[in-house]
Amino acid sequence: MKLRQGVQRTLCIVLALFMIFSGSIFQSAAVHADENIITSIAGPTPASFYIKQNVQAENLNLPSSLTVQINGKEESAAVSWNSSDYAPAEKGTYTFTSAFKNTAYKLAEDVTMPAIKVTVTDETRYQIVSNWGYAGLKLLNTETSKSYFTYCVDPHLSWPSTENSYFGSSAGNLSANELPSDVSAVSDELTRLLFAAYPTDALGLSDLLGAESLAEYGYYTQTAIWAVMYPDDATVNINQIKNSSYAMALYEYAMTGTLSGKYAGYLNNLKASSVTADHTVLEDLNNTGDSASFALNANRSTLAEVTEIPANCQLFDGTRELAIGSSVTISDSSTLTLKKMSDEEASGRLSFRYASQAVSVSGDNMLLFTAANLNVISDNESEPYQRMIGYEVPASYHTISLQLKNQKTGDLTVAKTVQGEGADTSKEFSFKITLSDTSLQGDYGDMTFEKGIAEFSLMHGESMTASGLPDGTSYTVSEEDYSTQGYTSESKGANGTIDNGLEKKASFINTYTPVSTPTETPKPTETSKPTETPKPTETPKPTETPSPAPSARPVTPETPYHVDISGFKIPNTAVKD
Repeated sequence: MKLRQGVQRTLCIVLALFMIFSGSIFQSAAVHADENIITSIAGPTPASFYIKQNVQAENLNLPSSLTVQINGKEESAAVSWNSSDYAPAEKGTYTFTSAFKNTAYKLAEDVTMPAIKVTVTDETRYQIVSNWGYAGLKLLNTETSKSYFTYCVDPHLSWPSTENSYFGSSAGNLSANELPSDVSAVSDELTRLLFAAYPTDALGLSDLLGAESLAEYGYYTQTAIWAVMYPDDATVNINQIKNSSYAMALYEYAMTGTLSGKYAGYLNNLKASSVTADHTVLEDLNNTGDSASFALNANRSTLAEVTEIPANCQLFDGTRELAIGSSVTISDSSTLTLKKMSDEEASGRLSFRYASQAVSVSGDNMLLFTAANLNVISDNESEPYQRMIGYEVPASYHTISLQLKNQKTGDLTVAKTVQGEGADTSKEFSFKITLSDTSLQGDYGDMTFEKGIAEFSLMHGESMTASGLPDGTSYTVSEEDYSTQGYTSESKGANGTIDNGLEKKASFINTYTPVSTPTETPKPTETSKPTETPKPTETPKPTETPSPAPSARPVTPETPYHVDISGFKIPNTAVKD
């Protein structure tokens, strides 16, 4: 990120402990009173809790973990429960308490931020920069000048200090030039946000919007920075800072460069100034008496202190000569003049420390002189970064309570009887129980309910019991229709209400009547077709009698068959000789 020429601002991020958990936000938890009773708890308000006779408090199997939120940070909390006023099977509301321990975690771990090089010339000035009222700051000790990269105004939090800790965790000796992931896309936005927030809340928003403490001031500034850097991360985006007017104002100024609506007037309360030096040198300082004029521009009237003047030169504000330590007012555009005093080389730096109200920042935006020309040197030649300090938030202990209303419970038994000659006693019959309380879910005795409905089957002589149903629960027991299979059903107690912890019973008797199978009517035999009348056989012509051989017996010819056509009979009688 490029830094404006001439700008030296102490940029600081005060990392603070999240506001300690002040009220559990329970998302949901399944609660059991013995293995057969399940209900749900949403929120810390009293909920129904069904406890059977003789179930001890330690056997209630309350949830071993709950999901809670602490300032938008969601985590799973391990809990163990106890009760000092538990009375089995007695109606009333009981309070179960648990020691809740939220886990330790690191804040801003592995997040990087742009840093600014700041030169502090004396301890007094640094105290003005910090503006927190600390006495005897140890960062600088007795040094008269020290340059370091920082975004933290509190020396306990700023690199390179490691002698102090914050909430029991060392700040660490962090690298000043460690590069983060690319943030060039939001460099302008980050510049505006950091300028608005620091040094010491440049826009004055913390006072005007009621940031009450260093912890709140630092925490919401940090979340606003995260919202700019990681807009797509649900854990740090704009939705996480909407409950802070201070953070929202910082975010708006970062993204738009202005403030609107109820924040519009706050831009008139700037405490810090941005000063830039004009790069243009009108003339060289080669000879005695040569002069060069240049402009200093400030975003508001700013009191600057001269800290260095090049050798063999004089500095003038108009006709008034300025010496080291002299103050000069820089407005929208101020012109200063350097004049060479001798033939010796004019070289060195011209630098200023500028202040506005309670803010003082020293800088390296200086003018370097040579005998030939005049150049402006600024800090924007490098883009240093440092890793954001990930302070560990230690585990903390809280007591949470859960109010549960105990109600008496009752049982519902469904019994099956099958009778009648030829009845199949191994046949399964399907049943369904529908409860008025559709929130009842899970195992209740022999039955499993889903949204108040249980389905099961019974054979002859079997029964199933739904135990632990709460008082006042209405029920309907129904059986499938088996009439086409010869079973007629009679029921008793199929509808009712669980009352005063008494057992209810629904009896179903199925009587079997054999169903006669009708004989199938035979189909008529198909009439035979008459045999076709044979055509009469043609009478053979008599065989011609051959001339008898001398030695042969005479052959008697066979008489042909006579056909009686009228009776369809063929006589077999031959005419005798």
